[in-house]
Amino acid sequence: MLAAGFTRIQLETVALTTRVSASNAAQGLVLGSPLRSENERRDSSGLDRALDAVTALVRWDGNDAPMSAHVATATK
Repeated sequence: MLAAGFTRIQLETVALTTRVSASNAAQGLVLGSPLRSENERRDSSGLDRALDAVTALVRWDGNDAPMSAHVATATK
């Protein structure tokens, strides 16, 4: 941000929770992260098996799961 000319930079981490199903959490972890490309590189037909495996491991089914976001505010 400094290299782009912003001088007033504020960074904040916001911690929240969200209610998720095991299936939705698995989709986020397997399909919406770098894990997807690594899995496809190793075995292009493995996404369904990975989803099944992660769904079985996710402990937040119907419960509140932790999540956070990093928020950057910058002005010139």
